[in-house]
Amino acid sequence: MTTDTLSALFKTLSIDSASNDTKFVYYHKATGEIQRISNISFLEEGYECLEVLSDKVADILLGKKDLSNYRIMFNFKTRELELQENSPIKIVNITDKLHNVPLNSREPDLIIKCGTEKWTVCLSPRHQDYFRSMTSVVDNLRFNFSITKKNDPNILIDMFKIELYELLSIPEVDISGQINIPKNIDNVSIYTFKYFNNYGYEIINE
Repeated sequence: MTTDTLSALFKTLSIDSASNDTKFVYYHKATGEIQRISNISFLEEGYECLEVLSDKVADILLGKKDLSNYRIMFNFKTRELELQENSPIKIVNITDKLHNVPLNSREPDLIIKCGTEKWTVCLSPRHQDYFRSMTSVVDNLRFNFSITKKNDPNILIDMFKIELYELLSIPEVDISGQINIPKNIDNVSIYTFKYFNNYGYEIINE
C-alpha cells in the first residue's frame, strides 16, 4: 500500500488516533452525527466540538466499533452533552420504556395540573433557567404524554404533546385543546418517556 493510499484511507475514515488523555469529537449539531475524532481542537464550519476522555472512544479508534453507531446526545440526568452508542433494536415491554407519572410527587421537575375544565403543564423554575442557558446546544424538544386506563399503558385513551420552547416561554402551558378531559381522573394514568428525573400530576378543584 502506497503512502498516498494510506493517506486517502485515513481521510475517508476521518479519524485521527493517538495516545492522548482526551480527544475531540466533531459532530453535526442538529443530528448529533459524528464527523471525526481528532487529537486537537479547531474550528470547523458546520460542526460542534466536544472534548471526551480517550477511553470513551478507544474502541472506535481501534476499529472495534463503528463510528456511525455513535451520536452526541444531551443527557437529561447529568445535564451534559455526551457520546452515546446507539442502542441495538430489541423487543421490549411497553412498561419498560414508559414512566407512570405519579400523583402529588414531591418537587417534580415537570408537573401536570389536571382540572375538570383545563389541564396545564409547567416546568420547574430551576429547569427553566438551565434550559434557557443551554438553548445554543439543545434543540427544541417535544415531549409526548399518553392518557391511559388506570395503570395500563396498553389501553390508550388520549394523547398530548408539548415542546420545550413552550415550557420556557409560558408559565403554564394549556393543553386542554389537545384532549378530551377525563371525567374522572381517578380512572386514568398518565405515561411518558422519562426525560426528567421526577414527574408529577395534581388534581385541581376548579
